[in-house]
Amino acid sequence: MVSPYPLSKTVLQTRIIDRVAIVGAGLAAVDVVLALKSSGHQGPITMVPRGGLLPPVRPPRLDDQLRHFTVGAVERLAGLKQREPRRQGGPTREHLQLKDMIDLMWREFGEAGASRDALLHELFPQRYGLERLRDQLKSVDDGEIALPLAFKILATTFEEVW
Repeated sequence: MVSPYPLSKTVLQTRIIDRVAIVGAGLAAVDVVLALKSSGHQGPITMVPRGGLLPPVRPPRLDDQLRHFTVGAVERLAGLKQREPRRQGGPTREHLQLKDMIDLMWREFGEAGASRDALLHELFPQRYGLERLRDQLKSVDDGEIALPLAFKILATTFEEVW
């Protein structure tokens, strides 16, 4: 089925002992599991994440203001790039490059005391399933702010300058 909604219809189409496989592991999948369980479902339920990974643990939101990865900083950097002289025979640097944005992000991380490694481990995981979930929960408990800082950068400044 394409959509599990309305859940009451989905539950009625499922026998109490059926094996159920749910493609995806997001909120809709959780809705289906809860609806099945509350209706008395007793068969096995398997969630299969589309990307092969469970959704990440969402750490608490950061209330701190960004200091380096700001709209003003990106605009200033873009202005500097446009004034750089062209190098004869070499590539020009008239436009912002991804590396420029990453440099700003790392400056923000350094100022905030966030771990680059923590973000890179989240982006390129080496552990999966329950082991990864435990690592993410430990990171939140330890106060690591790399992931919420990256979310803040993406949700505020990056969206505005894109």
